[in-house]
Amino acid sequence: MRKIFNIFCIITILIPYFFIPSLEVSGKTLGDLKAELNKTIEDLKNNEDEKKLTEEQINTAKQNIMNINNEIASINDQIITLNNEIDDLNEQIDSKDDEIKKIVNFLQIANGEAAYLEYTFGAKDFTDFIYRAAVSEQLASYNDKLIDEYNGLISSKEDTQEELNSEKQNLANKQKELEAEVDKLGSRITELESDAINLEDAIESQKQVIESLEAINCKDDEDIKSCGDNKLPPDTAFWRPLTHGYISSNYGYRTYWINGGWTSDFHSGVDTGVDGGTPIYAIANGEVASIITHSSCGGNYVYIYHYVNGQYYTSLYMHMRDIYVNIGDRVTKDTVIGTVGGNPYVEYWDKCSTGSHLHLSMFYGRVGKDYNTWDSAYYANRFDPRLMVNFPALDNSFYDRITRY
Repeated sequence: MRKIFNIFCIITILIPYFFIPSLEVSGKTLGDLKAELNKTIEDLKNNEDEKKLTEEQINTAKQNIMNINNEIASINDQIITLNNEIDDLNEQIDSKDDEIKKIVNFLQIANGEAAYLEYTFGAKDFTDFIYRAAVSEQLASYNDKLIDEYNGLISSKEDTQEELNSEKQNLANKQKELEAEVDKLGSRITELESDAINLEDAIESQKQVIESLEAINCKDDEDIKSCGDNKLPPDTAFWRPLTHGYISSNYGYRTYWINGGWTSDFHSGVDTGVDGGTPIYAIANGEVASIITHSSCGGNYVYIYHYVNGQYYTSLYMHMRDIYVNIGDRVTKDTVIGTVGGNPYVEYWDKCSTGSHLHLSMFYGRVGKDYNTWDSAYYANRFDPRLMVNFPALDNSFYDRITRY
């Protein structure tokens, strides 16, 4: 849902400031609204199904990563064993070489002359000498053959080592791929959770609009554009929603610090910083259209329909601590609809607020009747509240609801 939000921010900026979209032809009935509600409920179910499937994929990938870790550990053990075996073989080669030198201890053909060792010189007679020379030669030949076999084993084990190291590297690469997949799936889970919140809010809002229309006896086949029109109280101007406050953020693109880091987004309204618990007033006569509670981004908020100077509008009040009105209630500029919230230590569920303040958004037409919160029209009909409500400049304060700045 937030992706759609970003796309249509540009559309909003391009809307001429004093152009009011035509909402005269709708043709949408109460039955159509009910069908849309069922579609949104189905979308939420599909979202939950995809989230469940994605979580299963994450668990499978994590299990594969664990299996790879075990395989790598096993390979490391095999490599250590091979290193020990190679060391043992090298020690045996050194030992055999020493034995040859001790038992045989002579060189054949040194500078063209024969040289004999102690063992050979210790012969009692010539026959014994021949015997000892033959024994020395056989022992030397045997040990040379044994050393060759040892060297062959060492070469074979070193080849096995290379194969294991190659397999280990392949497993490490596969592990990185799986970790990247887990990260990607985790990002998708975050998107699905965000979409689910918006879908849940949309479902609640749709239900409330349907209930409000049924409360004034609208029929399923009746055009919701005309149903109950004569019951919305008219007005001629908008006032500020608070008796005092400090303008902390304007409508439009902004960069700010939240949740331990800098972020940029399109701000869809005007923020007024003020103490938590400060009364909030309706900005004009109207009717409460929808109420959302405990949203993870916006906290408690209220939509109100207005009919001002022959044009329909919707006002949206977000980050509320208390809500004093109900759906269908008639309100005036003097009606306290609730109090200011947004304190992250009190409204801890509201993750889109860094301190007590009121967020005010405004729309042409009636949100939920003329178009839905997930429609492109929702963003196309949103506008800067300063066009209708007089606020002082950014970082300035006001001390009543009507003084012009």
